[in-house]
Amino acid sequence: MSHPREPVGEWWRDQVVALHRWGGLVLRDEDDSVHQMRVTVRRLRSVLATYRPLLDAERSEPLRAELKWLADLLGDVRDAEVLRKRLTRWAAKHGPGPTGVDALRAALAERQAQGRGRLLPELDSDRYRALIAALADGPPWSEADPGKKALRKRLRRSWRRLVAAVDAADEAADADERRRRLHEVRKKAKRVRYAAESLGAVFGNDAERLAEAAKSVQSTLGDLNDAAVMISTIGQVPAPDAPLPAEIERLVAIALATADVHDGHIAIAFVDADRIAELNVAWRGTTGPTDVLSFPIDGNDALGDGVPRELGDIVICPPHTSDLREAIVHGALHLTGMDHETDDGEMLALQRELLAWE
Repeated sequence: MSHPREPVGEWWRDQVVALHRWGGLVLRDEDDSVHQMRVTVRRLRSVLATYRPLLDAERSEPLRAELKWLADLLGDVRDAEVLRKRLTRWAAKHGPGPTGVDALRAALAERQAQGRGRLLPELDSDRYRALIAALADGPPWSEADPGKKALRKRLRRSWRRLVAAVDAADEAADADERRRRLHEVRKKAKRVRYAAESLGAVFGNDAERLAEAAKSVQSTLGDLNDAAVMISTIGQVPAPDAPLPAEIERLVAIALATADVHDGHIAIAFVDADRIAELNVAWRGTTGPTDVLSFPIDGNDALGDGVPRELGDIVICPPHTSDLREAIVHGALHLTGMDHETDDGEMLALQRELLAWE
């Protein structure tokens, strides 16, 4: 009988071949290629986590980090792709939707395009090729011989963690906490599934049945996860009447001109309530979400010749903003050094005056 590591190694090599093949199809924009490539990355990452004590950490940990890098790139594209397809199916069933749906579809299309713009160059990079080469060397086992008993122990541990996660979800105090815990259940189910799949040639039907059971749990909770992603995405998308990029630039330029600032870079991000609440407590010590936060960097300080001016970041939460134009101007004025919490009303008066010009 062959050593149990050999079938696992065969499974691993099949995944590496699939990863490389799907990467080529992603570059050609083949349907479902991003999804399949992401799943393959997750399989490899998952078994590295499951068998972690049996692996050579000096080789396995860098692989885990690089696979996470690739998973994040794929996730940016795939999440937007999934939500766009859901909205398309909704529109086909219910007819033209409200303008909010159209705005969300447009935002998702832009997000997907931006994600592909980041992903595709990386799939043709030395970093990606080095990752494929490292994976092709096979699972990074340590010198210790795991044997069937050790592999079964790791699989059983993953199963026990899944059972514990299900019990924790049943004991959730409220709906939000239950949703978060069910997300953990789904993650644990995927780990069990992929570990069992990797051991199919070792434990036969038992591993196959376990993989199918875990897959069923994962699939059942998939819609819940997609809904959670959709809710988060909706919170980040400006309202249908939000200013377009050209208008945002004009509003920022007007606000900066009041401080005689005519050059420099500003980043503006639209985030959901949870994210801005995190920033609010981290940087201002204030709990709960707010409408807009500003993070100045260079301001109007004198810089050396040829040094680019980095004015700072503006973070806006559309669900907590009654007027996005006001939030943009407000954030830009803060980047110039103005502060309505310490001045005598000058900043808010100027803000009202600038908005009155619109």
